[in-house]
Formats: sequence, C-alpha cells, structure tokens
Amino acid sequence: MYGQRRIAIIKDDEEERSRVFLSVYLVKMACCFVSLSVYFVAFVLLNHNSDVRILYLCWTLYLVREMINPVWYLQGIERFKLVSILNIISQVVYVLCVYLFINTKEDLWLYILFYAAIPLAIAIIFIPFVLKDIKLVPLSKQEIFLVVKESLVYFVPTFASALYSMIDKTMLGVFDETKVTTGYYEQAEKLVKVALAFSTASFTIVRTRMSYVLKNESQEVYRSYNEKFISFSMLLCWPIIFGIIGIAKDFVPLFFGEGYGTVIVLVYVFVWVIPCLTISGLLQAIYIFPYGLQNKMNIYYIIVLCVNVVLNLFLIPKFDAYGAVIASICSELLLAIVLLYKAKSKVDVKLFFVKSIRYIIAATTMLLVVLSISKFQMPLLHKLCLEFVCGVVAYFVVSLVLRDSFLILQVKKVCSSISKNRRR
Repeated sequence: MYGQRRIAIIKDDEEERSRVFLSVYLVKMACCFVSLSVYFVAFVLLNHNSDVRILYLCWTLYLVREMINPVWYLQGIERFKLVSILNIISQVVYVLCVYLFINTKEDLWLYILFYAAIPLAIAIIFIPFVLKDIKLVPLSKQEIFLVVKESLVYFVPTFASALYSMIDKTMLGVFDETKVTTGYYEQAEKLVKVALAFSTASFTIVRTRMSYVLKNESQEVYRSYNEKFISFSMLLCWPIIFGIIGIAKDFVPLFFGEGYGTVIVLVYVFVWVIPCLTISGLLQAIYIFPYGLQNKMNIYYIIVLCVNVVLNLFLIPKFDAYGAVIASICSELLLAIVLLYKAKSKVDVKLFFVKSIRYIIAATTMLLVVLSISKFQMPLLHKLCLEFVCGVVAYFVVSLVLRDSFLILQVKKVCSSISKNRRR
C-alpha cells in the first residue's frame, strides 16, 4: 500500500519512480525473506509429521510469491487492465486444475500447490512489464531507512484487519462448545463478504487515482472525482444489500443444502454491515490514503477492535451468532461514523446520503420484484436466475425513471461509445 501510494504520486517522473520502486521492492523482499526463513524452519524443518510437512512446504510458494510480486507498482501506475486480465487467467487456470486433478482428500497437497504456484507464475509474468518501465538508479541507506520508517504505519491496520476478521469466530468458538453456531456464522459471513467484494473491488483503483489527483490536480478536480466515486459506490451498495435479502431464501438451500435455515436469518442481519464497510472503505480510498493519514487510521482501527471485543463479550453469551453479527455491525458503523466526521472538511459527506435516496427506492422496488418471483414453483436454479435478471432490470429501470444523473450519464457514455463503434 505504501509503495502503491508513492508510485501513484510521482508516476510521471521516471527517475524518481525507479528510485521508489527499487527501494520499496528491496525492503519488501528483505521482510518477506525473514518471514519465509522463520516459517520454513518452524513449520517445515522442525515438523516431524511427513504428511503435514509436505503441506507446509507447498505453502512456501505463497510466501515466495509475496516476496517477488511487483503488482503494487502496476497498480500505482494504473495499469489495471494488465493486472485484471492476468488475474482472471490465473483464476480460470486454477479452477480448471482443481476440477481436472483434485479427486480425493489425498490430493490436498496438490490443491495447495495449485493455489500457491499459479499466482506465483502470474507474479513472475508481471516482472518483465515492470523492468521495461524503470531504470537502475543508485540507492542510499537513507532512502532504504525512509521506506522502512514510513511504511511501518501501514502495518498496524493490516495486522488489525487480519485480527479483526478472526476475532468474532474465535470468541464465538469459545462460547459455542458444539461449534455448530460458529459454522453457521462463518457461512453467512462468506456470502456477505463475497457480495461485498462487488462494491469494494474498485477501491484499489480509487486510492491510486485519488493519490495522483490530489498531488497533481486542483481541489475542484479532486471534489469532482469524489462525487463520481461516491455515486458509483452507492449505486452498487444498495442493490447488493436488498438483492441478498431477496435471494437468500432460495440461494442458501441450493448452495449449502438442507438444514442451513439459520444461515438465511443470519444473512438477513449481516447484510447491514455492507453500507458501513462500503462507506468506511471508500473514505479510506479518497481521503485517508491520498492525504497520508494512516497514523490516525491506526488509532481508529485499535478503538474499533476493542469495541468489537467488548460487544462480543456481552452479546455472544446471550444471542450466540446473532450477537457476533450485531457486534460486527456496531463496530463497523462506529468506524464509518468516525471517518465521516473526520473527512467532512475535505469530502462532501452529505453526498453519501443524498445519492443513496434514489438507489434505496430503486433497490426496494427490486426487492419486491424478487420476492414476488420467489413465490413461483420451479427449480431453485431457474428461479435464482430469473430473480437475478428481473431484479437487475427493475433496479436500473427505476433508477432511470427517478432521473439519477450519475446513471443517466453512464448510459449516455455507453450509447455514445456503441454508436462510434458502429460508424467505424
């Protein structure tokens, strides 16, 4: 993240860009080498179980990938098309390998090998594209130490995020002796987080663009981009929430099978973490990251983590998995509120609410359409496909009827592009 931000700011200066890349890359390789060495000794050399040792050995490729992967540089110079195409190829190859070669539980080592080796191959492919774009420049010790010093502020939120994602399930497992409730919670969380990815996947692009704009453009341009990104995020956020509520009753039995009714109810509650995560994530991308306020973000993360632990202690014993869900929502809501308050001097935070009004109305209409279709008697897969198509159409039609300016502008751009291609 540190390297991506630095590259985004000075991407037009080849020599400075090369200097930043080399210093960040060397520090990253050194850190990864230390991690890899500790991991290899602790889990491979000192492991007496030969079967388990093989599994840990396969995972070393994952750490090697992290060591050499220069994708952060490509993100910094906004070569997202290349990154996206190669990552899609990686996922397709991975899925094909799993279907073709993974047949029994004895193939677990092979599964891990595919999971780690295919992204490693993609990372190696990235390297020539990066080397063409930089030149070798001499580095001083001060530059290396500067990278170490300035990048340390990104460690706390990274560590806190990893800990935060585990704390709910860990504490739920302590109070749940059977671990059944923990399983329900984890499946509900997976469904919501996968759906959330659709509204937050663009944030890597957003933080790169906003870092460049803030450094090289006027405040008017910066505010214009803010409005566009807020509109886009809210356009995706609300239909995802209401869409999950609409299809959960049919999707959960189809995906998991019978006996997972609790997951459906958990999903109905869990989806309300999506607007909190979308708002806080976007504010980090358009405000915290470009302005270099990661130190303050560290404090917010620690506060939210502590609040989550305290809420879990009170709510999980009384409400089981529902208590963990409510604790997560309250914690993420607190983070979103804090960031809205802190960003109000640079970002027009009212846009989050003003832009949401039309989208909530359209998403509510979409939900009614989906619930009407869910009453039909037909195979679940066919019903889900029909719900999805009709829901998407209803959402965009109602948004256009309500004269949403952002959506109308995007539709005009698409129509104009199609028209130009036809004339060509």
